[in-house]
Amino acid sequence: MSHGRTPQRSVRRNALPDYGFPQVLENFKEASGMSWDEIAWRLGTTTTTLHRWRRGLSRPSYRYLLALHDLAQDLGLGHLLPAMRVADAPIHGPTDQIRAE
Repeated sequence: MSHGRTPQRSVRRNALPDYGFPQVLENFKEASGMSWDEIAWRLGTTTTTLHRWRRGLSRPSYRYLLALHDLAQDLGLGHLLPAMRVADAPIHGPTDQIRAE
C-alpha cells in the first residue's frame, strides 16, 4: 500500500552520490589544519558521527553536507569537495536544506 510518499531513507540513499566521502573528509581535515573536534563543532555534530562518516559506516545528511560545503567555502577549500546540485536534494523536508551552487 502506497501513501504517496517516498520513504526518507530511500531518497537519501539514492540522492547521495558515492564519491568516496571518507577520503574527501580526510583530505578536507588535512588541508584545513583543524582537529576532528573542531570540524565536528563547526558542523554541529559529534566526533563520533565524524568517525562513522570516516569509516564509511554512515553518510551525512544534506544538512551536514551543506554545513561542510559552507565551511569549506569559508576556508577557501571548496575545491576539495564535489559540487552539490539542487537536483540531488531530497524531494520533501525542510526547504532550508536545499541550496543552489
